[in-house]
Amino acid sequence: MTCIGGALAWITVFSLGGAWSPTTAQGRLVLAGVAVAALCAALTRLTVILVEAQAQSVLNWLAGSLANVGAEQLQLLWPCTLIGLVLAIACAPRLNLINLGEDAARSLGVRIGSLRLLVFVVSLLLVGASVCAVGPIAFVGLIAPNIARQWLGNDYRWLVPISAGLGAAIVLASDLISRAVAFPVETPAGVVTALIGAPFFLFLARRAL
Repeated sequence: MTCIGGALAWITVFSLGGAWSPTTAQGRLVLAGVAVAALCAALTRLTVILVEAQAQSVLNWLAGSLANVGAEQLQLLWPCTLIGLVLAIACAPRLNLINLGEDAARSLGVRIGSLRLLVFVVSLLLVGASVCAVGPIAFVGLIAPNIARQWLGNDYRWLVPISAGLGAAIVLASDLISRAVAFPVETPAGVVTALIGAPFFLFLARRAL
């Protein structure tokens, strides 16, 4: 269900933002993303109100917590993760060709539209399964790839697996910190990643100016 919801949100953002047109301004896509995010947040709050008996569990999930992850969640995660990583690594050589420019990639036989669609589907599979199990743990997808790129450059054959491993390490480290900060009360891991990720995002934004 999480993958379906993510797919619907993605299609809505891209449709409203005009992402299918190469001439559309990027600001329009950002505004569409903000609007859809606000709508999803409102629907989430409504859900919390309607299921008051399970409100605490929902709030813990929204904060991003590994506290309730068990065998049931792992059974969901491992096949999605395995399939997603295999497909992502298989896409890596063609993604490297796109770094040369879309025209050059097309001349080398890369079908740009099909590749983009496959990458979007793989992303939805990996993100949907992860969010379903532990909730939306923010900024991991921002921190891990940027650190990996600083180490390895732009070769996606290495970036994809190293970013995945580094992201997992960041989540585990955040979970350990969250358990130690206010023991025996556990702070959600998503709070720790947000405290680290927000300054990191501002640093990247400032460097890009």
